Amino acid sequence: MDIKRRVHKEPKFSTCFAPGGASSGDDSIAFNYVLEVKREYECSCANNMSPLGVSGKPKKRLKVFVLSTLFILNHKTAMMVQSAALIVFISTILGHTGSAVSPVVTFTPNWGKIFRGESITMTCDVGITRGRRLIYVWYQDGTKRHTGKIYTIGSANTWNSGNYRCRANTESSDTARLDVVDDEVILRVPLYVYEGDDLTLRCHHRSGYLGKFSSFYKDNVVIQSWTDTPEYHVGIANTMSIGKYKCIKGVTWNTYEYSKAEIFLSIKNLFEIPEIKVTPYPVVEGDEMTLTCDTSLSSLRPRTQLKFAFHKDGRNVREFTSYNQYGVQSAQVKDSGKYSCEVTTATNSVRKRSQEILVKINELFFTPVLNVSTLEVLEGDTMTMKCDTSLSPPRQRTELHFAFYRDGRNVQNFNSSDQYGVQSTELEDSGNYSCEVRSASNISKKSEAVFVQIRELFEIPEIKVTPYLVVEGDGMTLTCDTSLSPLRPRTQLKFAFHKDGRNVGEFTSYNQYGVQSAQVKDSGNYSCEVTTATNSVRKRSQEILVEIKELFVNPRIIIMPNPTIEGDNMTLICITRLTRLRQSTELQFAFYRDGRIVQEFSLSDQYEVQSTELEDSGNYSCDVSASNGKVRKSSHITPITIKELFVTPVLNVSTFEVLKGDMVTLTCDTSLSALSQRTQLEFAFYRDGRNVQEFSLSDQYGVQSTQLEDSGNYSCEVRSASNISKKSEDVFVQIRDLFEIPEIKVTPYPAVEGDEMTLTCDTSLSPLRPRTQLKFAFHKDGRNVEESTSYNQYGVQSAQVKDSGKYSCEVSTATNSVRKRSQEMLVKINELFFTPVINISTFEVLKGDNVTLTCNPSLSPLRQRTELQFAFYRDGRNVQEFSLYNHYGIRFAQLEDSGNYFCEVRSTFNISKRSDNVLVQIRGKKDADYTLQNIIRLLASGIIILIGAFIFYSHMKTVRISKTKNVEDAKERVEEHQL
Repeated sequence: MDIKRRVHKEPKFSTCFAPGGASSGDDSIAFNYVLEVKREYECSCANNMSPLGVSGKPKKRLKVFVLSTLFILNHKTAMMVQSAALIVFISTILGHTGSAVSPVVTFTPNWGKIFRGESITMTCDVGITRGRRLIYVWYQDGTKRHTGKIYTIGSANTWNSGNYRCRANTESSDTARLDVVDDEVILRVPLYVYEGDDLTLRCHHRSGYLGKFSSFYKDNVVIQSWTDTPEYHVGIANTMSIGKYKCIKGVTWNTYEYSKAEIFLSIKNLFEIPEIKVTPYPVVEGDEMTLTCDTSLSSLRPRTQLKFAFHKDGRNVREFTSYNQYGVQSAQVKDSGKYSCEVTTATNSVRKRSQEILVKINELFFTPVLNVSTLEVLEGDTMTMKCDTSLSPPRQRTELHFAFYRDGRNVQNFNSSDQYGVQSTELEDSGNYSCEVRSASNISKKSEAVFVQIRELFEIPEIKVTPYLVVEGDGMTLTCDTSLSPLRPRTQLKFAFHKDGRNVGEFTSYNQYGVQSAQVKDSGNYSCEVTTATNSVRKRSQEILVEIKELFVNPRIIIMPNPTIEGDNMTLICITRLTRLRQSTELQFAFYRDGRIVQEFSLSDQYEVQSTELEDSGNYSCDVSASNGKVRKSSHITPITIKELFVTPVLNVSTFEVLKGDMVTLTCDTSLSALSQRTQLEFAFYRDGRNVQEFSLSDQYGVQSTQLEDSGNYSCEVRSASNISKKSEDVFVQIRDLFEIPEIKVTPYPAVEGDEMTLTCDTSLSPLRPRTQLKFAFHKDGRNVEESTSYNQYGVQSAQVKDSGKYSCEVSTATNSVRKRSQEMLVKINELFFTPVINISTFEVLKGDNVTLTCNPSLSPLRQRTELQFAFYRDGRNVQEFSLYNHYGIRFAQLEDSGNYFCEVRSTFNISKRSDNVLVQIRGKKDADYTLQNIIRLLASGIIILIGAFIFYSHMKTVRISKTKNVEDAKERVEEHQL
């Protein structure tokens, strides 16, 4: 179903269904709309369908009035913009689609004539009922015969012949004719024969008879003579197939006889002759024109595929397609003509053409006419032209746009103004003018051309020069001549002068331009320009070439000598030549270097430099001036380069990776100019700006054994006998360490008496000299403890307290060219145990008493588990050998046991220490008396015991303090070692 949008036209909607409720394509209702209210809507079917499913009846149109602005509905989408009334209307239409479809009668078998006794089934076909309950009633010749959708006659009789129709609720079908005959032969054709059907006739005899040969006739003319085939193939049915058909057949029952049967064959239209319609009507240029080819299919062939073609003036404008519409987006007058359409089936078996209709496209607007305000126009006048046209009455509100052309070139683009104006006309504005009118729908029309002539206000000016021959320094006058039109003799004019296209004199009322002192640069192509006071008209003369003769030629510089080397005397000469017309003119000369004056104007044409230096190089030029100053000329710049006597020296180092102790050589490289190869040069060398070698003929400076302080920025200076001197760029020379300052380390740390102590001298060689042989020496308290060897370790097998001290190590190369010493490190050997103290159980020993001597040492907190052995001595003689017991006992002391006792403690590392002597006095026993002497002795003994106890307490306290200090010292050393 083709749906086209119509604007400002009669809107149309359609809802079309195939018989039985099947819609064409999809169940859809589409409305073409205009933005108006209370419009008439017409329902029709665009393709092959009957409106509202009415079968076998002429095409119907349903007109209703609704209030609406826009409504679009299809099988998937329903959208309402406005108007509930339209929804009610659509609902009403959809609600009747089930019952409003006309039923169709069909026979099974599909024959309209049968023998008496045969059966036939008639069906009342309604198709889709959309859920509505239908009541079927059958009628024969207007008499009710049966109820139900299917009506079967089991054994037909002649009275069953008649016109049958059925009714479904209120809708009735067309009649279908059934003939029941009692003959021997029937000529059978289908109940309904349509154009395009492949038709076969059958000469059928009654059951029980024996059929023989058959012969077929049409309109009493033999169309198939006797054959044993009971069928005749007519072919594709068309109007030529209509007529009276007869067959004669030989049949045998009791006797052999010939029987005949006749039938009049009518062909039903498969579809109606198409009718072509155009919308909108009438059609105006720019409208979207749609041609619709309307036809309707037979209700019994609703799904037949049709194709549509369109013709204009007998020529095809669109080939056959399934669409029944042909559109022209923007109709033009040339689209007017006689249009027709053609409809055919997919197999081309049926083809029908509509009558022609004349379609006339009315002009949207008339061809424009260009009107000019005046045809006599002078330069500078204002000119106006108007593009006149008129719109078609049906399109009075159409917006038009206008464009204007001169000699076919656009001078004003399309806009809404129908006028074009030139404020100040020029001669080139003359030409053939035309205008073009265009609508929003791209309908455009052009006017006839109108010639407009623009006349001159004044003539093109002519420029003249006096005097005719001009020499530099002369006064020169230019005159601009022109004449006004006699129509405007009092027009005020202004004059301007140009040289080589650039303005040299602004517009004034004077027609002359003067140059007081002409220069060669004033030569050129001169022209003048004349304009009105309002600048409405402006004209320029042709150019004339004015050539100013030179007073003297441009100077040039000569250099002597050339080339010039540092130290040479250089002379520059400024050369020029006076014109023959001014040979007596006096000239002055000046010289410049790099734009700065080096010699003021004078009568001398030479400039001298006594002893050239490189700084004298530059771009030299000279100026020559006439004595009156009116003419001055400069030479071209002459670059002068003073050649170097020798090039700036470059300092080369024998090696840039220098280690301490290496030999390094610096060479001052330069080269003499090829012009001064025999010049004698002297060389000097510097480090950090301080001279390290005075000027001499040697271009080298060497250091035999480098030290770190030899690092620095080195440079060299070269000097000639003429005191030309040049310095090289600085070159940094870095003297690197052959090896790092050594570091001394001790293991174990902290060290205890008896430990095997090792001192290590650590350093690292430069990666540039990884195989250098080093020697190591060790010092203690400033004294050498081991001479230089190739081993970096010094060991003490069994360290003693006396080995404590400040240790350092020294590293040197095999040649002693580099020697470095480490910082000192304090090494303290901790005592394994302290000097033992001997204790006596009693200081007042009598003969026969038991006495115990105890040897008390104190182990270092670092070696608490060390095993010690003890020995005891009296007056230097051993009284108890070394053992693990620190006690020595005297049982039943005798006088001879008196003496000086001491003890000795020894470790497994052979560290041994002795206690101080302790006097043990054994006294004899006497009678107990209480004489004054004994009392005094007892008192003295008590005092001695107290003193001894105090001394012992003080000693033990000192021992504990010493232990605590030793532990703290050991911890500090451990922490320092870890750091």
